[in-house]
Amino acid sequence: MDGYPHGFSGGMCQRAAIAIALASDPELLIADEPTTAVDVTVQARLIELLRELTDGGMAVLLITHDLRVAAALADRLLVMYGGTIVERGPLEELFDRPAHPYTQALFESYAGRSSDGDRTARGDIPADGCRFRAECPHAVNACDGGEQPPTRAVDGRESHGVSCVHYGPDCDPTSILTDAAAMGPISTEEADD
Repeated sequence: MDGYPHGFSGGMCQRAAIAIALASDPELLIADEPTTAVDVTVQARLIELLRELTDGGMAVLLITHDLRVAAALADRLLVMYGGTIVERGPLEELFDRPAHPYTQALFESYAGRSSDGDRTARGDIPADGCRFRAECPHAVNACDGGEQPPTRAVDGRESHGVSCVHYGPDCDPTSILTDAAAMGPISTEEADD
């Protein structure tokens, strides 16, 4: 209580911010990267605290790049690239069958799954069409220009949607889903590793 923010470590500031957010017993907690500035031990405690809070009825909107944290806390996921939702669905469906090439690339980046060691850092994100097309191994002319592709059901399940031209009514997403199948199902335990 007698300290000043400039004297705190990043992890201490993170924990103080979480304590302040929880002090009013909110119904909804918006947590933007709540575990990034803390060590693994504190991260585990924060995840456990957030689980207890959600079990107690609080809703948590978690914003994170860490699939392991999402697997530990989330029921549903929205995957975004360039400020646009590219895939959405229940955690188990999305982990079992990532349907968008960007989602697949995220999973490949964990646990040495990457099959493309030459993948480069993201450059400029296109302002129209599919935002991921510059890095997508499945990009075609239809990905260029216009609006972001509409969200369509994966395997006929409305609960799991993907924004990709290959899922259009006259298209065949087989090559993308074959890539997902080759990756094998990604269990939430594997994401925790």
